[in-house]
Amino acid sequence: MVARSYYFIVILGFRLIKRNSMPRMLKKRLDDGARLYKAGIAPVIIVQGGRTNMELGYTEAEAMKRYLVKMGIPPKSILKESRSLTTVENAFFLKRMLDGKGKKRLIVVTSKSHSKRAEYIFGKVIGKAQSFYFHAAPVPKSSVKSSEEYERRAWKVLGRQIRELRKKR
Repeated sequence: MVARSYYFIVILGFRLIKRNSMPRMLKKRLDDGARLYKAGIAPVIIVQGGRTNMELGYTEAEAMKRYLVKMGIPPKSILKESRSLTTVENAFFLKRMLDGKGKKRLIVVTSKSHSKRAEYIFGKVIGKAQSFYFHAAPVPKSSVKSSEEYERRAWKVLGRQIRELRKKR
């Protein structure tokens, strides 16, 4: 458990596949975020995730908020960011939410396999404007191999995106 006090707990989304079904990877993130909130680590939770599955009539952030409310988190303590579809957009839209509010200490909850890439992206997009600690929620055993493979591919895509952005300068 993290012993420091933060202003926000930020929980990064994960693609929703079926209606009324939450991927186990996302449940682990939400469970850890709720546990941190209930332990008094921060007074506010920010859930992030847009509409990654167009067949569903709601965003990841909406589903995440409903799940947290069922776990006993007060709705007024949960803020939604419902536009991001990628980790880069998570960082970009979070930066927009926090601009003008001064430097805040944030704990970002994601999965272990995602935390290094998320930390890198948040550092590049937000920089030192905010103070971050990345908390890795446990990954369900059945998801470990596929999660690691996804991350390898995601790093390659990120590298390609960075090279393309540099060419445009």
